[in-house]
Parts: sequence; C-alpha cells; structure tokens
Amino acid sequence: MRSHRRSVSRTSSLAALIVLGALTQFSGAKPAASDLTGPHIISQAQAENLIARYRATAAPGAVRSQHFDRSAFDALLSQPGATGIRVHYAAYADGAPTLVLYATDETGRQLPMAANFSHPCPDTCDPDEGK
Repeated sequence: MRSHRRSVSRTSSLAALIVLGALTQFSGAKPAASDLTGPHIISQAQAENLIARYRATAAPGAVRSQHFDRSAFDALLSQPGATGIRVHYAAYADGAPTLVLYATDETGRQLPMAANFSHPCPDTCDPDEGK
C-alpha cells in the first residue's frame, strides 16, 4: 500500500510539473526558483488560467495537450535512482509536436529510459472539452 501511495503521489506531482514546465505561473511570470523545489501542485483555477492563456494565443488546430498513460510514468519512475521527470519539447520528422519524457536522478541527470508516443489533443481530447 505504501508504494502505491508513493506512485500516486509521484504521478500527481508529475502532472503538475508538466503544467508548470510547459506554461507559466498563474501570475503570468516564470516560476521562481523557490517554487520549483516544492510539491509543484497548483489549484484547478490556476491550471485553467494557464491553459486558457496558452489557448488564446495558439494557432488554430494547434496541439493543446498531450496524454500519456500512467504506465509510462510508472516505468520511468521505477528506474533505480529516479527522483523526477524531465519533459522535452520535441518534433516528429513531419514537424508535428510531441513530448519526450526522461526520468532524472537527484542530481538532475537523465536516466536511460525515455517515453514518447503520447496521444495529442486534438484528436484525443478530454471528453468534457470541446474539440
């Protein structure tokens, strides 16, 4: 049960980290260094504000989000010494945007296993969100 809680906590923190790393803070400013050492959790209102700010300036049809299955995070974080996740902005050969995830150790070094092949929105959006 204890390791399950740790996985859930890591996965929740990871989702918030992606929001913080991909966008800016609620105030519109970059996160302060002190903000990056905490739990990385923001409120739903803050998250929605960040997302709305991005979408207001995104090109029509732009990728709005990327979805990874939990198994990708679990596999990355199960590597010995994994303490975090680094998200790289990337592009396929045709120019389509994607993300590449690496687990990192306590010094920030990337571990060897990486994750990719997320599900972009559009087309695989949250069912409660309009396409």
